[in-house]
Amino acid sequence: GAIQLLLANLLQALKYDLTPQKALELFAQHGSDGAFCNAETFGILLAIEYDKGNPLAVEIIKSAVYDDNQAMTYEVLTALFYAKNPQAHQMAGELLLAARLQEGLRQSIVENCSDGRLEAFKHILKIIEDNNLIRYSSIVRALNVWADLGLEPDRIESCKRVLHLMNKFLNDTAAIESALNDGDPLELYIALWAAGS
Repeated sequence: GAIQLLLANLLQALKYDLTPQKALELFAQHGSDGAFCNAETFGILLAIEYDKGNPLAVEIIKSAVYDDNQAMTYEVLTALFYAKNPQAHQMAGELLLAARLQEGLRQSIVENCSDGRLEAFKHILKIIEDNNLIRYSSIVRALNVWADLGLEPDRIESCKRVLHLMNKFLNDTAAIESALNDGDPLELYIALWAAGS
């Protein structure tokens, strides 16, 4: 599935005889309009080049995050969450905090954060909990998607508990074991969810 799609898109990019650097240059000039492969594939390429310290990749990402949120694209969000470099995860968190008044951007961030590295996802979950961002409906929708729950946004204490349990179990395997042995049904469910993440 996903690997075949990635390979197919990389082959399409090779058909255009693009080096990673040329692909970055085209994206810097044309953004998503100059698409030569699918957005996720380019986002992963952007993450790889960012991790290598490619100056153009760093510039593309930093410019989208700090200079012009209008330049924020799916490709850049994908790169932030697939990058190994914790600075990318930090930037994603800063962007989430800056998006407090921008429901669409906040929703895009939380909808995409679970698709990349677990470290990036855990970082975003911590920011959500530490800053009480669970009060936003886009965060509750994402929480429901991540854990396949049916939480209602107006039941804020239930949402906070689920978020806390997610953070707890993703960061403490001993807590997972304890919940599997002695937890209530919700703790058991979220512990199993975290163990599978």
